[in-house]
Amino acid sequence: MFQQTLTDRIVRLARVLTPLLVLAAPGAALGQCDPATLFGAQTRFAAGDGPRSVVLGDLDGDGDADMVLVNTSTNDVSVLLNRGDGTFDPQQRFAAGDGPQSVALGDLDGDGDADMAVANLRSDDASVLLNQCAPSDPCPADLDGDGELTLFDFLAFQNLFDAGDLRADFDGDGSLTLFDFLAFQNAFDAGC
Repeated sequence: MFQQTLTDRIVRLARVLTPLLVLAAPGAALGQCDPATLFGAQTRFAAGDGPRSVVLGDLDGDGDADMVLVNTSTNDVSVLLNRGDGTFDPQQRFAAGDGPQSVALGDLDGDGDADMAVANLRSDDASVLLNQCAPSDPCPADLDGDGELTLFDFLAFQNLFDAGDLRADFDGDGSLTLFDFLAFQNAFDAGC
């Protein structure tokens, strides 16, 4: 009983504190934006009939927030992939159960990408849609993760190597040697 009561208290406290933590986040520009100019003009994107809720998440592994809408009237979900500039590709629609109401994203099958779970009101069930997007091959020489191969990747490799970090083991033999420099050079020259 005590454990349940303590858990309930922690959950309630987290609900109260979370908005305050977001407002007080380091680097947050509080009160520095004119509310009248906070957002630009709206842009609309087509969805199915009766969109009820929306969730954002990276569905295609490119690092951009894609959009999923639940369409209650057409018993499906619309997926709009982000182009990376605030615009989206035309919707792709996927069937759900009868009367979908909400959607959540998460890695349901343990393969590292975002899958969908849709709550269906009229069919009293949930639809699971497993993400079939093949993950893109990472660029091994892009050590700073910015999507470009630059001098900073060489510096990152050198820092890893000097620190004895096995992420610098580019020849895969379990030790750091001159051959790792050569393997890194080859990976860098191959590009992403």
